[in-house]
Order: sequence, then C-alpha cells, then structure tokens
Amino acid sequence: MKASAFDITISTLKNTQHEFSFVADETLFEGTAHTSVEKAQLKIALVLDKSETMLHLHFNIEGSLTLLCDRSLEPFEHSIAVKQQLIWQFGDTPETITDELEIIDRQTAVINVSQPVYEFVLLAIPMKKLHPRFRNEADDDTVEETLIYSSENTPASPDEDSPIDSRWEALRKLKNSQSN
Repeated sequence: MKASAFDITISTLKNTQHEFSFVADETLFEGTAHTSVEKAQLKIALVLDKSETMLHLHFNIEGSLTLLCDRSLEPFEHSIAVKQQLIWQFGDTPETITDELEIIDRQTAVINVSQPVYEFVLLAIPMKKLHPRFRNEADDDTVEETLIYSSENTPASPDEDSPIDSRWEALRKLKNSQSN
C-alpha cells in the first residue's frame, strides 16, 4: 500500500463535513523501525470538518495486528480500537504546535493522513507485548514486583539497630577509615 492511498484533495472540498474510509495492512509499517508488527488489518474511518481556517480530523481506527511476543517471540493477534482527533490550521508557515494542533500552508491542495494513522496505531500497541497465554502470569509478576519493591519491604538503613551482614560491616569500616 502506497502512502498516496491516504491522500485527500482538500482544495476541491467545500467547507463542510466529509467522510473518508481507508483500509491499511502491514505495508503501513514497511520502511520503519517498528518491526514487531507482522500483519495488520485496519479499517480507518475519517470525518473531516473543513472550514475557511482549519481542518478538524476525527479518526476512528479499528482492526487487528499480529505482533511478536516479547517473551516467546511467537506471533499473536492484538485487537485495537482508536479514536483520535487532529486540528490542522491554515497558516503562512508550517509548524507543529502540539500533538493535536498543526499549522499547514494555506496553499496546500492535498493532505496525506498516513503518518497520523501510523502514529495512532503505534500508540495503541502495548509497551509489553505478551501472548495472551502469558498475560495472567504477567499480572502475577507485576504483583510480586510491587511487593518486592514497595516501601514496606525496603531494607533497614545501616543507622538503625539491626543486625548487619558482616561483609557490609567490613565495607562500612573501610569507608569510615577512608573518610577520616
């Protein structure tokens, strides 16, 4: 799929609401550093509100991605449903103001929405990609990590009256002798 499949000729659109639909697959990720997407089947519905001064884009992206599990390197299917919006305001010099607001040249005749779609899909992919059979185990690991690293279980500081491992005591003596 070429990026041109996501082109919208805005110069011929009237100042009103317009609806567009796109279909994307794994070629959306080709040529990018994101390699964990093996396959993709995405439906993109875009509602574009055009006015004299701006374009208001409402994205609704649904579908599934085949990802590689971080633990087993097995492929698994991950469903996504994303609703996002962007505002592209017409101006003299193109500039990104915020994640949701961008200024585009007044003379722009065609816009391409492949980059925002790509970014929205990437944001819908979990940081920790686990095959569904590992997800319950991952929840258990998170609980254990929380218990291990909670403030209630931190080791006593050396200033408190508690037994100290002799190896640490020897290191503390060495440190104190060097500081004197």
